[in-house]
Amino acid sequence: MLWKDEIVPVARETSNEAVYRAILDLIVDGRAASGARLVERELARALGVSRTPVREALIRLKTDGFVRDAGNRGLAVAELDVSEAAALYRLVGAMEAHLVEAVPTYPDETARRLEEIEAQARDVVGDRGRTIELGTLWHRTLVQPSACVTGRRHLAELYAHIERCEHYFFAASARASSPVPPSRAEGKAEHRDISSALEAGETQRAALLIREHWNRSAGRLRLLEEA
Repeated sequence: MLWKDEIVPVARETSNEAVYRAILDLIVDGRAASGARLVERELARALGVSRTPVREALIRLKTDGFVRDAGNRGLAVAELDVSEAAALYRLVGAMEAHLVEAVPTYPDETARRLEEIEAQARDVVGDRGRTIELGTLWHRTLVQPSACVTGRRHLAELYAHIERCEHYFFAASARASSPVPPSRAEGKAEHRDISSALEAGETQRAALLIREHWNRSAGRLRLLEEA
């Protein structure tokens, strides 16, 4: 099924940000696959908006690395490079760990919120989108107490790329000719270990666990590339 058969129109008076998010979501969740053409006119018609906000969104998506030039074909969804994705996972892990380490006293309220998200994630079965959504929410919450606004903002931008990788991971795991070590249960257990360290006031240990968590996730991506 083509992406234009699944796209949901946005309100005509919507903001440019909403148009950007609508197209980004198509790419992130895999409805618009790698290499798929993104035609400004078709997107505008499907979204129910003029071509101007679509054009601006595509320019931004190209800058953000989600869209590439396709020669005479115009623009297309950028391919997902597993090696680059694995490097991105390690970068995000280092950034998160640094922000958590810099928090003098980790707030009890944030620790409780992490537990709530973990409980919601444990109840999710077979819903790829919801699982990934909760995973991203957990990581956003993890760094929220950091006073480094710029660091949090950059991470927020990177999480969209991570979500795309996670959708790829789910789909590729289902297609793999040889079994890939399970990651969902492991990832949830790793989240719990990080939360426990923060609740105990062990921010240095939590930071180490954060790096290990992302490094293991990067390793699983590389295993998929070989499967």
